[in-house]
Amino acid sequence: MKAFLKETVQIFVLSRKTVQSIILSPILQIYKTRIYITNIF
Repeated sequence: MKAFLKETVQIFVLSRKTVQSIILSPILQIYKTRIYITNIF
């Protein structure tokens, strides 16, 4: 039972990281692009 719980927690943490990266990636890209554009002008 303990091993099962450990596995579940690992999967949960992994999926949370994945969701975070999926959500944060576009935001980071937009942010970088804005900084880049600001530097040009």
